[in-house]
Amino acid sequence: MRQRLAQAGATPTDLVKVTCYLPGYTPGDTGARDAHGFPTGNLLAATLLGIQSLYSDAALFEHKGIAVMDP
Repeated sequence: MRQRLAQAGATPTDLVKVTCYLPGYTPGDTGARDAHGFPTGNLLAATLLGIQSLYSDAALFEHKGIAVMDP
């Protein structure tokens, strides 16, 4: 996600919403946001969804983000 943000001239601080899809999620698996360097001061809207599987057995997780940048 950092690479995609950088390509658009954005940083993780420009994120306003992140959705993470985790296969095999169990309650208590809450380290996903901090582990990837997302802002911790002004917490952004985040959704963590436990799912059955992803598009590939090799994929560990999937995420999408919405960033808003000042013109």
